[in-house]
Parts: sequence; C-alpha cells; structure tokens
Amino acid sequence: MPKNYATLVLKREAIASTAFGNLVAVPHPLEPVTHRTFWTICTLVRPIQWDEDKKVQLVCLLNVGKEDGNLNAMYKYLTGIVQNKAAVQKIIKSNTVEELIQCMEAG
Repeated sequence: MPKNYATLVLKREAIASTAFGNLVAVPHPLEPVTHRTFWTICTLVRPIQWDEDKKVQLVCLLNVGKEDGNLNAMYKYLTGIVQNKAAVQKIIKSNTVEELIQCMEAG
C-alpha cells in the first residue's frame, strides 16, 4: 500500500459517498494502487453515521489491482451481497473470521 493510501480513499469519499444503504459502505481509492484486487472487511458492533442519510455497520474496503483485467464478476458478486439484507445481517453478526468468510461465500 502506498503511504498516502488513506488520503486516496478519503479523496474518493469526498467526491461522493460510498455508502450504499443496507448498512454497507464500499470505500476505495479513485484509481488502482495495489498489485492485486482484494477486499478488507470490517464489521462494527453498532452502526455509525457515514454520511448525511446513511448509517454503516459493514465496511468493505475495495482494493482494485493495477494489473487485474475484467472484474465484472467480482463487482456483480459484491453488489449481490450489498443488496441482500439477510446476507449483510449474517455478516455483521459473525463472531469469527471463519464465520465471516462463510457468510461472504454464501452471498
């Protein structure tokens, strides 16, 4: 990760909120800065106010790799999770990394 990674994510967030509703936000930098594509998942005990009208309890930090090609399948999968209230609630309530991964895989 570059040293200015947090700044890049905050610059993107300043353009438009990455909160999608359903207690989910998917922050990311404006442009790819990692070598590989990966997600960093964070669940919160209680929702936080993310922007003026949305609360967030599941944060999926999206890191798009510079060299990765077509990511349509990944975006479709992530969108499916973000829009699925039951899946989001299961992810939020997971108590272990293994449980969280199972929930993410189940979509």
